[in-house]
Amino acid sequence: MLDSLTDTQIGDFVLHEMVERRASMALYRATQQTLKRFVLVKVIELKSLPLQKDALQLEFLDFTRRVVTLEFMHLQPIYDFGIIGDDYIYIAGRFMAGNLHELLASGMIPLDRALELTSQIIRSVGFVHAQGLVHSSLSPRNVYIDEAHNCYINDLELSMIVQAARTTR
Repeated sequence: MLDSLTDTQIGDFVLHEMVERRASMALYRATQQTLKRFVLVKVIELKSLPLQKDALQLEFLDFTRRVVTLEFMHLQPIYDFGIIGDDYIYIAGRFMAGNLHELLASGMIPLDRALELTSQIIRSVGFVHAQGLVHSSLSPRNVYIDEAHNCYINDLELSMIVQAARTTR
């Protein structure tokens, strides 16, 4: 069902095209209707997450509210989030055209740029850890890069939900 959400409205967002598909999650380029800006909307199937529906909803809302309050240069800003019926949760954030995985796949990165990206990632992880949080699924696919070549850690809220699911079993 995640593959058939093009041109669907979820909350204030109209999904245009799928940017990436992973197991039970799809990333869509979308338009936020009220502000007329492009955003990235992550849509996750509820049935794919290892918690009962009620517990999942509580964990998702609690953790996502906590992540939204985190303000740091290299954490991807979250604009909105919610639960759509019994089917999906969604998280809308700043749209960035590429990620570190794609950059690495394109070839060699100059040493000074690699050091700057690494420094940004380390500072982000340090900030997150100082808040008592752990990003348990950090990977090049979860590090987005903007037009000015700054990186932003993504998927922190999903990582925390999955981590909570593992500890509540």
